[in-house]
Amino acid sequence: MQSRKIASNLLWTPEGFVRHPLVTVGGDGRIERVEVCAEPDRSACTEFYAGILTPAFVDAGASGDAAAAAGAAGGNGRPSLGGGTAVPMQSGASGGDSVSVVGPEPVGAAASADGAAQHARRDFLCVRSAADYDRLVGTGQAAQTTVCLGADPASPDPLGSMLGVLASVRGVPLHELIGWATRNGALALGIGRDAGTVEAGKRCGLCLLRGLDYERLALTPASAIRRIL
Repeated sequence: MQSRKIASNLLWTPEGFVRHPLVTVGGDGRIERVEVCAEPDRSACTEFYAGILTPAFVDAGASGDAAAAAGAAGGNGRPSLGGGTAVPMQSGASGGDSVSVVGPEPVGAAASADGAAQHARRDFLCVRSAADYDRLVGTGQAAQTTVCLGADPASPDPLGSMLGVLASVRGVPLHELIGWATRNGALALGIGRDAGTVEAGKRCGLCLLRGLDYERLALTPASAIRRIL
């Protein structure tokens, strides 16, 4: 299969949003190059998508092949998952809300492979709703945990479910929200070598986030996401 050149207005990276990205993808789905092109919509043989390119969303609350809601690619189009999972917030036995936090196996190895050593000593918490995140903030644990995202297990559209959670969380910048759904989930599941960020050599998949308020870089009621790789 031939390589594909995929361009957009913006690309999410851990460091920030990159303008006018041009991503070259090999026939096996592996990222070959990530470049900047001044006029990507006018480049020959280039697919241009208006919006923000992101790595495939990772459902940190799932296990096995279900973990990549948007299809972060492994040998069969899905990632090979590491040993650990991040658990969702749960209600305490007494009836009050409590926070369940786990350190996945092996956190250190996944963090090191992804160049994110600062995550090696932090726990990961999977949230499936804005209420989950509000409880995390309320307990004062938000600064000690790395938030990742889980889809509603009952939803027929895991990707849409995850976007719905992001849209309902208030007061968190869009860049950080996307990180919950991509890099943090990949680190939590131990698949940071191949998923979570768009980098040469990875088979991370690509999603397109559109319907945004570009002036504020925020989600809107019209925001939508779909897999393009």
